[in-house]
Amino acid sequence: MPSYKFTIHGIPPTVNTYWRRNGHRYFISKAGIDYKRLWALQAPRIAKKVSESVELNIVWFRPDKRRRDADNVLKPILDCLSDTMLEDDSLVDILRIDKSPSPDKINPRIEIALSTIED
Repeated sequence: MPSYKFTIHGIPPTVNTYWRRNGHRYFISKAGIDYKRLWALQAPRIAKKVSESVELNIVWFRPDKRRRDADNVLKPILDCLSDTMLEDDSLVDILRIDKSPSPDKINPRIEIALSTIED
C-alpha cells in the first residue's frame, strides 16, 4: 500500500486566481502555472502514478490571519497531484483539509499525506 508524506512550501493560488478567462476560453493563470512549477520541484518523484483509490489529508499553514476558505485552495492542489502523482484526481475517495490553528508567516506551506485505500 503506497503512502506518501511531503510538504510543499509556498502559498497556493485560490480558485479565484487560478483560472482566467478570455472570451469563452478558460485557462490556468500565470500564478497557477508558477505554483505548478513550484510543486513539481518539491513533490516526491515516483516511478508510476498512483491509479488506485486514495485518502488525502492536507494541512494548510496560512501566511496570515485573513479569512480564507479552505476549499478555495483545493483545486490547485488536486491539479498538481494529478500532474505529478495521481492518474486522476477522481481517485481521491477520502479527503480532509485542515487549516492550521495559527498562521505561519515565515513558512507558509501545505503538508500532504496520501495513501492508497485497500479494498
